[in-house]
Amino acid sequence: GESMVRSLRAGYSATPILTAGDTLFSNDPGAPPFIFYGSAAGLGALDVGKGLAEVYVAHGFGTRRPPGGSVVSRLLLDTRNAGVLAADYLVEPEDRYVGFDDASLAGGRAGFIRPTLLLSEGSTDGAHRGVVAAVDVRNGTVAELPWLGRDAHWSTTVVPTTSGKVVAITAAGSYLGETHLYMFLAQSDADFLAGLGDLYVFRPDARDFLSDPDQGTPALTKGFSIRGEFAAIDRASTGSAASLEAAAQAAGCLNFTRLKDLAVDRERLDAFYITDSGESPPGLFATGSDGLGSGRLYRMALDPFDPTRVASLEVLLDGAAGDDLYRPSDIDTDEKCVMILEDPGERGLHAARILRYDTRTRRLEAVAECAERDRRRRLLPQGVGGAWESSGILNASDFLGEDSWLLAVQAHTLRAPQSEGWWGESGQLLLLRGGRYPRPNPSPATDGAGRGTAPNQ
Repeated sequence: GESMVRSLRAGYSATPILTAGDTLFSNDPGAPPFIFYGSAAGLGALDVGKGLAEVYVAHGFGTRRPPGGSVVSRLLLDTRNAGVLAADYLVEPEDRYVGFDDASLAGGRAGFIRPTLLLSEGSTDGAHRGVVAAVDVRNGTVAELPWLGRDAHWSTTVVPTTSGKVVAITAAGSYLGETHLYMFLAQSDADFLAGLGDLYVFRPDARDFLSDPDQGTPALTKGFSIRGEFAAIDRASTGSAASLEAAAQAAGCLNFTRLKDLAVDRERLDAFYITDSGESPPGLFATGSDGLGSGRLYRMALDPFDPTRVASLEVLLDGAAGDDLYRPSDIDTDEKCVMILEDPGERGLHAARILRYDTRTRRLEAVAECAERDRRRRLLPQGVGGAWESSGILNASDFLGEDSWLLAVQAHTLRAPQSEGWWGESGQLLLLRGGRYPRPNPSPATDGAGRGTAPNQ
């Protein structure tokens, strides 16, 4: 199908892999077809060898819309041409999860013997009331992790550390201006999955603030580093968003504006990056000039001997301070850069862009953007838009080569047939590649409409 992303930098190319509504039929006549849904919100991947990789796509809709609950698509990818050979669902609608906002795979580098997909509910509605779930991708079993707290979880990732402990960081919070960084610390992956560990919330060292720390992150400025610690949270407070929020405030937590995503620093242990999308009041979307309305990129470094101690929290990019950044959402990293997605909203500031932040030179540039269409499928002029969302990005260099990224787009203005009698929001999974790599050949498993046959996994 036609790409929903266009390049803004010479050498970068975006190749569609699947579009919402694409269907693959099993070789087993009795098996139902696989339909790729829209609302893709989080990505994970595992190199399984022999030129194959499994890709996991979390779809963020909830129980109020078909198919009746969030799902996770599992795709078998041919790494030679980025073609989908087979597909099924790792999490089914019947599991009744609501609003998956993020997915991340914890593997060997993070201390997990069995690769585990962490899924974050971005809503407290529904049966699970805002939980982080863990899926063993080898056998498909799903386990809930309520000890990370029941709240709106925007992102969860495991940070490799010098200490060798399992350090899971989650960004959570149900209210604008009151989102927080939490840590669950365990001795091993088995302990983490069994809830044998402790929950903490980040609080700053008040001596490092130039003003009252109760002002939250607006009191921080670009280039100014603060220290802090993760303070213990009573396990009894994790049962609801209200009790967790009260415990976090009582512990002196730092209030972020609107945390969105986390990504590890691939150059150094004990460090990770954080996006805060900010929030503009009505009338200021056109400039993003208020407070933290334009959003920020942070970097946090933990003490190598005691991960509950924070050596530094630094503002790397600040849209309100002149950086070309607006409402950043999902991110991922390689050894050279942070790739940043934008979710500009529906006010037409500009199209959702994919930004590359060079961690060595600190240069920020746009490399691609959503090729947005209106509800009548008319292509908007370049640089105009704002309704579409680039909603998930994943470093795919391990199996697709250096500077290769899997990218998800939510096309909010378009509809596509996705199940019997239901047209849902459109979207796409793409491969974004840098200049040294040619575009892959079209997949032999599908034709131009994304329909074809696929073997069972």
